[in-house]
Amino acid sequence: MSRVLIVVPPERFRDEELFVTQGVLEDAGHSTLVASTQAGTCPGSRGGSVMAVDLRSPQCVEFDALVLIGGGGTRLLFDNDELHELICSAVREGKVVAAICLAPVVLARAGVLAGRRATVAGTFATELERRGATYTGPGVCVDGKVVTANAPKASQAFGEAIVGTLPSLSCG
Repeated sequence: MSRVLIVVPPERFRDEELFVTQGVLEDAGHSTLVASTQAGTCPGSRGGSVMAVDLRSPQCVEFDALVLIGGGGTRLLFDNDELHELICSAVREGKVVAAICLAPVVLARAGVLAGRRATVAGTFATELERRGATYTGPGVCVDGKVVTANAPKASQAFGEAIVGTLPSLSCG
């Protein structure tokens, strides 16, 4: 079982990107912890909400995969230095790093998409390309241990792609 740290914006995360992805991960036997730039209730853009721990919490140090959820509030994370450092550290340590919708912009601004294939919500494709990524178009893109997806409708496939990059569970 892998431990997955899921980061949401403090407001206006895209509900299905969190809940569908989290469901796929947990159904596959992985544990999840939701974090944000502030502890407490984070409201989604479609009426849902989630309780999050503070990203600086000691609970957020031990994880096997880091997943960033998108939505309109993701712009609040674009230039977050602490999150950028967490992303860079995860990549250096060979952990799975994933982002959906607008969240691949955070990966690009952290500098981890240069030389990689990635996708993002269409309006931000040029930003990924300016930062050295090869934009692959809609859907889900897996480049090594980096998984990106472009929209809420890709949430199920996004979760499945993340599961596919994590160590499989074995019995016995």
